[in-house]
Order: sequence, then C-alpha cells, then structure tokens
Amino acid sequence: MKERILLGSVIVYTVLSRFWFIGKFPILITSSSLPFRFLTAFLSVLGVVFLYWYTKAVFGDKKIAVLSAFFLGSLPWSFEQGRIASPPSNTMVILLFLLFAASQKRQLFFKIILYGCIPLILFFFYPQFWLFRTNLNSFSNIHVLQNLFILLSPDLLFFHNITFWWGGVREAGVLYFSLIPFFLIGIYQLIFSKQRRIFIWMILILIFSAASPFFPESREFFLILPFMCIILAKGICTFMSQKTIWVKWSGMFLFFIMIYEMMQFFHYYTVHYQQQVKGN
Repeated sequence: MKERILLGSVIVYTVLSRFWFIGKFPILITSSSLPFRFLTAFLSVLGVVFLYWYTKAVFGDKKIAVLSAFFLGSLPWSFEQGRIASPPSNTMVILLFLLFAASQKRQLFFKIILYGCIPLILFFFYPQFWLFRTNLNSFSNIHVLQNLFILLSPDLLFFHNITFWWGGVREAGVLYFSLIPFFLIGIYQLIFSKQRRIFIWMILILIFSAASPFFPESREFFLILPFMCIILAKGICTFMSQKTIWVKWSGMFLFFIMIYEMMQFFHYYTVHYQQQVKGN
C-alpha cells in the first residue's frame, strides 16, 4: 500500500511537471506543434509507469522501482524533453514498454521477436536517428573515442549537458551533482549482481550515440536515461540500508542539496532556457 501511494505521488508530480504551462515554457515557435507537445507529455507520464513495471519485474523490489520512476519523472533532461515534441522521449517510452513485455516472457523465442522490433520502433518513432539519415560521406567525420570520453565525462553527466544543442538546459547535467555518491554505489552494486545485464543496453546506446556523425547535435544518448535512473535507485536503496547515524545525516544533507539543485534547474528552465530558444 505504501509503495502504491508513493508511486501515485510520483505520477501526480510527473503530470504536473509535464503539463504545467506546457504552451508557455518553452515558447512555441508555431501553434501547430502544441498537440505534439501534449502527446510527448502524455507518453512521458506513461514512461514513468513503464519504468516502474520493468524495474519491479527485473529486480523484484518495489522500493527500487518507485525510486527509478521518481528519477525518470524529475531529472532535468527527462523534464525538459517531456515538455516538447521530442521523438527521443517518445521512443524511450515505447522501448520501455517493449523491455517490460520481454521481461514477462520466459521463452527465448518471444524475447528475440520483441527485441527484433527495436529497429522498427526506432524507424517509425525516431526517424531522426542518425542511422536513418546518414550517408557514406558522413562517416569520415566520426570521432568515436573522443565522443565516448565526452559522453562519459563528469562534466556532461553532472554539470553541463551539451547533447541537445538547440536550446536545452545546458546549465544542468544529465544527473544532479548531489546524486554522484548514489550513482557510483549503484554501479558497484549492479556489477556484482544478477541484474548487470542492464549494462548491455547502456553500452549499446553509448556506442551508437558516440558513433553519430552529427554528434553532439543528436539525442540518441537520451535513451540511456531510464537505466541511469535504475542505477541511482539501486545506489540509494543500498546506501539507506546502512542503519547508522552517519548515513542518515549525510543522506539528509544530499537530499537538501538535490532540492536546491532542482530549484536552480527550474530557474534556468523558466528564464535562461526561454532566452536561448528566442535567440535560436
């Protein structure tokens, strides 16, 4: 019952954060794009639910599932992409549902069929995916190793997200700075667990993102966000399982820092982001 109430609160927050003044922030270039914003916002809310189902199915832990859903609903990049007409955000939601459906099937044959649908989903929901709009000449501009270092750099992950060049809240990283300890703990815990298979999906997304001829003017890396949310949730649950005074006080300290970062992000989103869109 407690997890249901928490999940309901997460869904309510996600609904409010996605639909609140959706036609005003960011400013509309043309009024015809407003219905597509509503579609993305609606799917973004569904994505929170799908991630909860998928995480619960894979980990069998409601706490990790609720925390994963919360982070997908509240992280800067998810918030920003969930309020515009965003093919990457829409595609991420469909892929989450596909992963959840695959987690419910024990037969390898059905899993292969579901995973085989991923290219079709990308083609129909994310036609801007770089594999569908490139040619042989574009591959001469690829710097995979350099791009990998950029995508894995602490600056991009926790301070400045440059992977959405047109507008975008560049003053915030993919994750909040206060979440660094939990992110590292989560990675360590998952490496030595049976659920480390999520790293396979993360590595594939990372490689495809780094191999884009249009990097950083592409958003394929956005698809990795749900798995980062799972890592954060695993790290927090592991951290909070240590019943010591030091853990309680340090956890509370990091929580207040995250609240401050969220407030700072909202300021950048409602003020600076608007100016960037107008300028572009």
